[in-house]
Amino acid sequence: MSGPADKPDLTDEKIKQLLAEKLAAGVPEEYLPVVEQEKAIVTKVRGQSVLVNEVTKVLLFLALMKDYAKGDYRDVSPKTIVAVGFGLTYLVWPQDIIPDYLPGGFVDDAIVLGIVWLMVRKEIEPYVTWKAEQDPEYEGVRRELYGA
Repeated sequence: MSGPADKPDLTDEKIKQLLAEKLAAGVPEEYLPVVEQEKAIVTKVRGQSVLVNEVTKVLLFLALMKDYAKGDYRDVSPKTIVAVGFGLTYLVWPQDIIPDYLPGGFVDDAIVLGIVWLMVRKEIEPYVTWKAEQDPEYEGVRRELYGA
């Protein structure tokens, strides 16, 4: 029996469709509470080999959401906040396209993070620079994600 894990393009298409729906209908404020699940999100990402390379991006996404929610950084489009918020929410969402308990069940989480990153990486680069000015530890994040 074949399933979504056997057809990554189908999974990619489902994820892109779901994300497009969220971008069309979503507003940033509905995604801001995702930061309350920070511990669960980080634990999941650090605990799965398929996601471990995404830790820096996830921590950056969480920092962006917090700074946006506090009003400390607003120089980013609402669609970017929705995309980042959706990506983080998807990590702890119980209705995954591929349920986490199945073999390969974290692949869809990695795909979502990858698609979100490709969508927002250019727009949030100034945020990373701003964040590095506020907190020198983010200079390493900037170098890791954007190079020297």
